[in-house]
Amino acid sequence: MADEGRTIRINDSLHLDKDVVATIKTDLKKYLEEKKEITMAEFRDIARTSRKFAVPIMEYFDSQKLTQRVGDKRVLRG
Repeated sequence: MADEGRTIRINDSLHLDKDVVATIKTDLKKYLEEKKEITMAEFRDIARTSRKFAVPIMEYFDSQKLTQRVGDKRVLRG
């Protein structure tokens, strides 16, 4: 499915449907534009997932230069 472009590789062991990732990204950007920063617990709630999956997803957004880690929080890059 990744070869067909239907999933996005988050890390070696986690692939998510591209529409799910797009929805999480939209929700994250909207939250950060309003609040300016987000904790992992807040992101976990926005992504409607457990911390086990929230951490690698947030690290994926860091690697895509959408977010940047500042201490225990994340902010929008740029």
